[in-house]
Amino acid sequence: MTRNSTASPRGLLICNGAYDKRLAGGDFHFLRLAQRLIARGHQLTLLGGHALAHRRDTWALKAEVLLTDDHLPDVSEQDRLGILRDYAGKARRSTAVLKDAPEFDYAYAVSDSWADTIPLLACRAKRRALILHMRAPALLDCLRPQSLFPGEHRLASIHYALSQAYSLRRARRARVDHIFCIRPAFIEGLVQRGFAREQCSWMPVGYDPAVIDAARPASPRCDVVWVGRAHPQKGTADLLRALAALKSRIPDFKAVLIGNLRDTLGPGITALGLDGHVALPGYVSGVEKFSLVKSARVFLLPSYYEGAPAVAGEAVLCGVPVVAYAIEALAEMPDALVHRVPCFDVAQLTERAATLIAASRAGTLTVPEDAVRAFRDANDLVAAERAMLRFVEAPPRQALRR
Repeated sequence: MTRNSTASPRGLLICNGAYDKRLAGGDFHFLRLAQRLIARGHQLTLLGGHALAHRRDTWALKAEVLLTDDHLPDVSEQDRLGILRDYAGKARRSTAVLKDAPEFDYAYAVSDSWADTIPLLACRAKRRALILHMRAPALLDCLRPQSLFPGEHRLASIHYALSQAYSLRRARRARVDHIFCIRPAFIEGLVQRGFAREQCSWMPVGYDPAVIDAARPASPRCDVVWVGRAHPQKGTADLLRALAALKSRIPDFKAVLIGNLRDTLGPGITALGLDGHVALPGYVSGVEKFSLVKSARVFLLPSYYEGAPAVAGEAVLCGVPVVAYAIEALAEMPDALVHRVPCFDVAQLTERAATLIAASRAGTLTVPEDAVRAFRDANDLVAAERAMLRFVEAPPRQALRR
């Protein structure tokens, strides 16, 4: 029995990487995209575990889930071997589940993990694509003694470097139709790996202006806000040092750090005498998160390594200036919106933040609205949806060919 040519497109979204109920940047990207595709009448099937099913239910997505595990795994971010076992089990079960699945018009791996690439290549689909959210660190950089990924994080970084290399090699050999990149700068690297330039395209982060616009600045205002997780590559040690320096020179200094941070950063905050100056509201999202961001005078981003830091873009869309190390991941963000300082120079990071905070308190700080508007138009959900639709609604093997 053949499908009617006018039937709604049938898509498979593969997400075996979710292992708990917490949401990260990549989750928001694919969940928003799924919402847009469903709204256009696409029949979506999600492939992944119970953590993915939880995301489906939380976001009220009208999509079937093909489960690749028996229950929500009992692993934490620190249990790297447990996570690898979870990935292996899901990848193995995916191939079995997909044997009974129908043919899809398109299949999309929401990451470049091998746990998503293996089922992407195993499924029956007229066209296939995956997305790069980060450029993996070089394997030698992971192994160096002064690596940005020390201790228990080294295994994760080595795994990611090998995983991305494996996925891209398999994707090239299997002639996967398309590779999306969260940053345009990634495309040249893919061409050097042997992909045709027309196989690769930029898909924006896909910020949701409606949620950002609905948020009103929280009261009282704070001087600094930061959003993230405790990890050496996020520069959290430098963050605390900068906050301590700002507290010593700014009267009634206040900062808000958003994320599950109490156990990891709480002791350092106390040791530096920052109790009473730094608030830890925990993990918040949506309007509540943007209300806290909008209440800040400056967004600090002392990251050593990032893919495409969505939090920096969110701060810009909230009208909050970003002060960050001049890492490569921020190269494409407008200079008018992001204040860069030399990498790993806490003194200059502190000085630039203090200058902006003083201007904000004096009422003389302005954020160029035309630059914010241009960034918003280029990176909103509509732009991300257009990038995806050029792929999923094009004839097979002609996706995004121009």
